Amino acid sequence: MAARKERKVDVAALRMSPIHGIKPISDHPEWLEIDSIEDDPTNPGRETSESLRYQRREPSIRDSYDIIGHIVYPIVVCQHPDETKRQQGLYMNIDGHGRRDQLRRRNESRIWALVYPPLSLEQRVCFRQTLGAAQEQFDAVSVIKDLDVLAQERGLDLSNAADVQVLIRDLPEKVRRYEEDLLMLARWDLDSANAVALGESYKRGSNVIGLDKIRAMTKIVDAVQKFHPELYKSAGGDRKLTKTLASMYGDMKFSTGTRSQEAIRKVASAIRELPEDDALVTRFFKDELDHTALAPYAKTRGGTKDIVGVCGDLAQLLVLVDPAELSDQERRALTGITSMIGPLVSDAVPA
Repeated sequence: MAARKERKVDVAALRMSPIHGIKPISDHPEWLEIDSIEDDPTNPGRETSESLRYQRREPSIRDSYDIIGHIVYPIVVCQHPDETKRQQGLYMNIDGHGRRDQLRRRNESRIWALVYPPLSLEQRVCFRQTLGAAQEQFDAVSVIKDLDVLAQERGLDLSNAADVQVLIRDLPEKVRRYEEDLLMLARWDLDSANAVALGESYKRGSNVIGLDKIRAMTKIVDAVQKFHPELYKSAGGDRKLTKTLASMYGDMKFSTGTRSQEAIRKVASAIRELPEDDALVTRFFKDELDHTALAPYAKTRGGTKDIVGVCGDLAQLLVLVDPAELSDQERRALTGITSMIGPLVSDAVPA
């Protein structure tokens, strides 16, 4: 078994963060009126009523209050970045939406807070991502929204892979680990995807596009780019095609008679099999057709015998593995396989 490799960290890049060296206005937290703390409209953590992340953490927050009698860890705020509101004694929430929500439910009027001086939007994004990574970090879909904000603040282009790498280099390791998914998500039209509840930290209705399906639909875009180059150009490239796919997914075009994951796979396969710039593929996107229009042209996949055999071999190998001895490369490989297996079995019907 290969020895575990140490992760390479660019400490110099981390120390270039716009929040490096930032200090609160006092070493001690202070009591603030809850109503004096405003939400940052760009902060994904503010949506506690729709947050699956908060739903997982709320019982622990509630129990700790009942056991101890108060909130132990202060929330983090900054003096309001708007000068007029700052003069009115208002603050902006950086981290601690769940704790504040818990106190509001208990009709409390004040909360313990660590107060920082006014912070720019860029600083607030970096600060909340850093603090969030020390708790239960946001998923990649929520992170990409913050990167979009950062890109605009820093004059970078989220559709440029090099710019995405620049954006994450001074963020915590838990964020940097998402690099592959963030590069993929950066190709998507974020506004249209958000309209159909793209994400795993937040749920708006039942038709949620999880990251697994985003990966699968990105393969459709890849297939169009490679096998139908003229269509790819005329359709507007990544952003326009992903906008169309998000719309089709929201309209249940991948749900007729099968699991959506399987329908997406067949569409990608058919696009690879049909002749270059085939008229049917063009019409599929132009008219936003149901997946069944392309499904008959998908390449037939091998039976389950091979899958069972491979799973058996993998099980025999894994039973001998010591997790502490896994190398980074081995860990990434297993993580990739896990992300592929989950969607395949999540909707399976027992025999």
